[in-house]
Amino acid sequence: MKKESEQAYRLSVDERAALNKATAEIVGLAALDLIEKMRPSTLKTERVCAVIYLNIVESFQACNILVRAKMETHAALHIRAMLESFVNMTMLRNRTEHLRQMEHDKLDGEYKICSELLEDPHLTEESQQKLRIWLARVTPEREALRKANYRKKVVSKMITEANLPFLAVPYLTLNSMAHWDLAVLSERHGHKNGGLRVFAETTPEVVIALLSEAVKIMVMATNAVKDVAIFEDGLYESVFERMNKAWATLLNEI
Repeated sequence: MKKESEQAYRLSVDERAALNKATAEIVGLAALDLIEKMRPSTLKTERVCAVIYLNIVESFQACNILVRAKMETHAALHIRAMLESFVNMTMLRNRTEHLRQMEHDKLDGEYKICSELLEDPHLTEESQQKLRIWLARVTPEREALRKANYRKKVVSKMITEANLPFLAVPYLTLNSMAHWDLAVLSERHGHKNGGLRVFAETTPEVVIALLSEAVKIMVMATNAVKDVAIFEDGLYESVFERMNKAWATLLNEI
């Protein structure tokens, strides 16, 4: 048997949480270096994919800012946005017609919001008129897309269609943390003495779960963006290698 001193050292949960934070910072800086000199394609679908990637990078930066402010649980909202963006990016890379689906979902959302607001009896005539003008603008294109059999798609279904089943459980968890889940709220703001608390310290286990997911999505999205954007010779490869090294170090400690 190996002596205890000869056995491989395993990081404590606090050390693993710190490693996740450091890895997220490294990956975030690498992403910023990449987009600084990234140029979009002239093809519409590829350009949209590049824009989605920029949104993922921004959400990741917002996540890191909240972590630095010790409000890690609130980062879940931005990590969920990263996940949803990556799913749409994957769908668009696999099927160019997904762009029409995205257009439908945008118009459908605007249509439903305007229609519901018009039911408010307290709206002024001026506000009602603005909503009617908006409806008149979005309705024809929405109806044309619906005649082409487009219907609202939920992200959970798109996860399956995009062949990303490993994101299903994380998406469920992120939704519970981003919405008004009573269990999550109780954990975040409940105190063992029966009172309430605010800005409570996040457990290292939660930090690990959130940031490991965020880093994974950021790396996967960066792997995908190489096919839809233009980079200087060698830039993409050097940046992605930095990301991969940081992620590999993190994975080795899980």
